[in-house]
Amino acid sequence: MKTIESLASEFEAALPFKLDAFQREAIDKLDSGTGGVLVSAPTSSGKTVVAEYAIFHALRDGTKVIYTTPLKALSNQKYHDFVREYGERTVGLVTGENTINDEAPVVVMTTEILRNLIYEDPKRLDAVAYVVLDEVHYIDDFPRGSVWEEIVIQAPRSIKLVGLSATIGNYREIAEWMAENRGGMETVFHNVRPVELKMWLSVQNRFFPLFKEDGGIDQRTWSKAAEEEEASYRVGRFTRLPSNDLLKVIESRPHHGRREGGHRPGGGRAVARTQGSGRRGAVPPDGRRAAAAPRHGRAPCRPAALSQGDGRRALPARPYQSRLCD
Repeated sequence: MKTIESLASEFEAALPFKLDAFQREAIDKLDSGTGGVLVSAPTSSGKTVVAEYAIFHALRDGTKVIYTTPLKALSNQKYHDFVREYGERTVGLVTGENTINDEAPVVVMTTEILRNLIYEDPKRLDAVAYVVLDEVHYIDDFPRGSVWEEIVIQAPRSIKLVGLSATIGNYREIAEWMAENRGGMETVFHNVRPVELKMWLSVQNRFFPLFKEDGGIDQRTWSKAAEEEEASYRVGRFTRLPSNDLLKVIESRPHHGRREGGHRPGGGRAVARTQGSGRRGAVPPDGRRAAAAPRHGRAPCRPAALSQGDGRRALPARPYQSRLCD
């Protein structure tokens, strides 16, 4: 595949902000590379800008872009975001529930839909120049990860892939495997989180900091949580839900230093999540979570179609190492 003319400067001039260094690097590598680019960066850092550049370039060239996500809800959200940006005639949506303007130059779809399209109607991909694999770290999911593997292996070589991933420790290994099947794959790694994450624990309608400034567990919060847990065992069972009422708890959150909207230009929004009573282990102080522990002997299911005679191979089971990820 030949390199293509860069429109990075023109694209940046149309933005209300300047590109970060890693965004510009990813765009340059997307233009100069042969198979595409894998971008590994934290949530809210602005990875989607690289996908938006691919859309900008495709619309200028008269080609098409397919933007995939692992969830129907996320696909719906991206569809509405792009409709606001490019207009209804330019953007389509294909999920298991909705099909809207599926011949548009920019089509958002779930990843499984694209996998099925590759096998059932590959001619529809002739005009596609870019495929965006949002949340590509789902390749580590069992058993859905094989869907991402199939797309990497089976998608036409004329298509450049834009992989958007949370921060992972072995991104180079994944890119090398993708390069084996795509004829080349560039990588960009960025570990700076522009939106700070602070972890809080809700106990009896009050928020308590989960970590101290030095990163260690706040023992006072730990003790309060233990007391609450012991009390629940003494009661034996609750006749109604526990006392934590999020509507009351959220009002007690500190507002000082918080950015309006909780996001930066080009980045996703910061979403506050409240964990249920299930135990999933402590979260590191920087907000990153560990990848799932290896499941020995359990490889993603791969159909016979993946046994290629052209030397391409499927990704080994459990490609993502158990290192800290976003």
